[in-house]
Amino acid sequence: MSHLGIYTTSIKKTNPEIAKRAVMLIAHKYNAIVKDSIRGYMNRQYKCLAGFNCPDIPFGIGVKITDEGRLQIIGDSYKSTVFDEVKQAIEDRYKAIVFAQALQRLGYSVKTIENKKMQEIVIEAVSAWRRLE
Repeated sequence: MSHLGIYTTSIKKTNPEIAKRAVMLIAHKYNAIVKDSIRGYMNRQYKCLAGFNCPDIPFGIGVKITDEGRLQIIGDSYKSTVFDEVKQAIEDRYKAIVFAQALQRLGYSVKTIENKKMQEIVIEAVSAWRRLE
């Protein structure tokens, strides 16, 4: 049965731009266009910060930020075989972006690599060090 699910993550003090970027990166893997709404049962529209739908998630998945700053993932998993995987991928990608940005602010050169099934994100961080004489 179709219904809108709201999943509150453990992420606090959510940065809206990073949340949008996380959704865009995952949507790209599904050749989907990011919008500011998703649809649910009987084609009802639900506003969100960023969301998308595709053949694998026909009603859509998106993100919102609660009044307390927590990241929420919303969507209708009806007729979707990958909804839970994508939901986790959005949360993981958000965390990876935040972590990579923190490393960059500390002076590291950062490269992220994601495997094809979106089950693992590897962050390579290299610090340039100088030999003191």
